[in-house]
Amino acid sequence: MKLLPVLLAMAAMAAVTALYVTYMSDYDKREYADQIAREYILKMETQGYLSEAMKNNLISDLSDAGFDSINLQGTTMTKAEYGDEIVLMINAHLETEDYVFENLLCKRTDRKIRQIKIAKKSTSKC
Repeated sequence: MKLLPVLLAMAAMAAVTALYVTYMSDYDKREYADQIAREYILKMETQGYLSEAMKNNLISDLSDAGFDSINLQGTTMTKAEYGDEIVLMINAHLETEDYVFENLLCKRTDRKIRQIKIAKKSTSKC
């Protein structure tokens, strides 16, 4: 009985660690998508819009990172003049894992689809 509080504390710490690792892996994917968006908005600055080739590459990069149902509605797709605002809007789905603890020793993994929205704005430099 003297070890029961220690064992309970160890089980609780294991649960918290598992939740943290899961949360951070999902956060890393979201952060990676934000880096991809930044890369493409910088390319759009020099070209003035998101060309068809860049659009296909962006969708491919996001798909490779685990995103699906990628929608670029609201993105500047026609050439903007020098100094005009350009916009990159990314809406996508990301499948994530959530751990659900049913009792002290059993856990269940639920998969959820999360909506990811990324909006970047800049100024055309072409």
